[in-house]
Amino acid sequence: MSFIKNKTKKGILATSLTLILVATGAAIGGTYSLFSGSSSASTHITTGNLAFSFKRVKLESKVLGETGLLEDEVDESVVDLTTTGLQAFTATNAVPGVSYETTFSLKNLGTTAFKSSISVIDPVGKDSEDLDISYLLDCFKITMTIDSRTTSFLLSEIDGVNSTLNLGNSLVNSEKTFTVKTEFLSTSDNRAQNCSLTYSLSLNALQILSE
Repeated sequence: MSFIKNKTKKGILATSLTLILVATGAAIGGTYSLFSGSSSASTHITTGNLAFSFKRVKLESKVLGETGLLEDEVDESVVDLTTTGLQAFTATNAVPGVSYETTFSLKNLGTTAFKSSISVIDPVGKDSEDLDISYLLDCFKITMTIDSRTTSFLLSEIDGVNSTLNLGNSLVNSEKTFTVKTEFLSTSDNRAQNCSLTYSLSLNALQILSE
């Protein structure tokens, strides 16, 4: 009984040694690696913007006064035309000989320089019966000026070229002014009575990278 017990203990021990040797052999046979490391860095980009203010800063008019004669008027109230629904000016009781000269301010509020232009677009003349009429467009002359450069045309002559004034380049924080004058020609006849007229000014700006 005692002999069997001792033999059993030796068998357990031998088995244990075998397992240890196998495990050791596996460790010895493994592949060694050199030290290594890694690092990373994030990149954050914030984009700039093209932004500007477009305001009416003065309106000089020659209009009918209370006596029925033409009088000069000056309105220096500032109108922010980037606000939806506001107009450069509204004229009522216009007759041949009246004129409206509007001074506009354009300021670069963004982070990039841009070039810009101003265009007259979408003129529409209507009579008292709300019918489109072309004659009325012949009665109004538009003159656009910046510095020493000027372009003039009748509303009936708009073609996208002569009705556009190049305003040049605007650097960041720079400001410039230009004028748009609307004249009701004194050569107009009775066909222009009891009518209405609308047209739009389109300011276009495009980023530039160099002058």
